[in-house]
Amino acid sequence: MPLPLIPIAIIGVSAIFGAKKAYDTYSDSEESKRVNKLAQDIYNDSLELLDTKRKKTNKHITNFGSYKMAIFKNQINDFLDNFKKIKNFDFNEELFNDKELHIDNHEFEEFKNDVLNMTTVLGSVAGATAGAVAGFGAYGSVGLLATASTGTAISTLSGVAATNATLAWLGGGSLASGGLGMAGGMYVLGGLVAGPALAVATLVMASSVEKAKNEAYNNLNKAKVLKESNNTIILSLKKISKLIDSIRDTIKNTVDVFNMFNPSFIRLVNRNIDYATYDNSEKELVHKMLLLAQTIKNIIVIPLLDEEGEIDKKCIVVNFKTKKILSKIQDIEAE
Repeated sequence: MPLPLIPIAIIGVSAIFGAKKAYDTYSDSEESKRVNKLAQDIYNDSLELLDTKRKKTNKHITNFGSYKMAIFKNQINDFLDNFKKIKNFDFNEELFNDKELHIDNHEFEEFKNDVLNMTTVLGSVAGATAGAVAGFGAYGSVGLLATASTGTAISTLSGVAATNATLAWLGGGSLASGGLGMAGGMYVLGGLVAGPALAVATLVMASSVEKAKNEAYNNLNKAKVLKESNNTIILSLKKISKLIDSIRDTIKNTVDVFNMFNPSFIRLVNRNIDYATYDNSEKELVHKMLLLAQTIKNIIVIPLLDEEGEIDKKCIVVNFKTKKILSKIQDIEAE
């Protein structure tokens, strides 16, 4: 007896529908895997790029700290030792008819105290720890006096702990893209906080495939947002490096002029310590050396960044003023 045609048709349609459902499930599952892998790759590549820039910036800041320390220990300290030998120095004497090229007694006392404080702090840093050097690079003397989140003075820490504690400051506020504060800073430059994970668990049940597909695209969107956030941080780090290069050039140019005058200054002090007996050119030499030493000290100790990790505007002002003073001194020499 022949089978009814309608049930056969139903069986055929059901088989086709079942096969289609199985294919769709397989296809959605593969798409989920592909999208999740894409999200993970975008995220991992972004983190790798950020970490590379973070390490490069850390090294840049630490090298800058070492550079500034060397200048302070040599040019600034040596100058003050020689200058203090001079008797009867007249701070009220204005030789250049320019207020910007004059230092009064009050300013000199501040200069002397700053140098003394810096000498004391640097002397207390055993072996100039990585954290202390990095702190000096980013924050001048302030970085050496700062404390880590544990309450321990950064200058007393050593190795990775000191570096991380100091550089954690650099991630606050908008530098960490959205005000991530200390935790964000430690993630950005200290490497202490793990980034959010985007790994997706394997889903077996077919009923979860559609949900997994939606979550995969959510992960892709998250990865793209995190990449943009990391790009903003990388841009901020580039600005810090660019600022360091600019200030380092200014310091070098000023120190070069200081070193040009220094041999004559030392010979003068070794020959005669009585300022009252100096001729006009000798007096000008002493005043220029004092002005250059103070100018170098000012730009060395000024913080590059504020407590929120932003570039400190005062640093930019001091950099401009240093260039201006140096230009005026060079103009005097050219006359």
